[in-house]
Amino acid sequence: MALVPADHPYARRASLAIEEFDRGPMVQINPRRGTNTDALLAEKDVHPDVRFYTSDLTTAKAMVGAGLGICLTIDLVGSVAGTGAVVVPICGVDPFVFGIAHRGWETLSAPAIALVRELEAHRAPELA
Repeated sequence: MALVPADHPYARRASLAIEEFDRGPMVQINPRRGTNTDALLAEKDVHPDVRFYTSDLTTAKAMVGAGLGICLTIDLVGSVAGTGAVVVPICGVDPFVFGIAHRGWETLSAPAIALVRELEAHRAPELA
């Protein structure tokens, strides 16, 4: 997913291609840390102009909303209400698949249960 400022021309688009990040101003989450976004940018030979970075998604939303750049992130971005940012899907990118394992529901904390439930809600139908 892309986070873009609400007043940016991309905000009115149905989707963006990853190549549209090339050379553009970007707010990056955890750059050069082996993230999926790093791998995707490298695979597509896209070189954004990373002007700001953060390790926190909430901060990234605020930075994007303030017009500091656009941001590439996984699709579990949550609400962007009140941030000045909007979410635009990325097209032409294969979804990544990951798994989660635990020792049973009784071993999980309430936040961990909430995370597993959220991940299950996003599960591809063919993996159900």
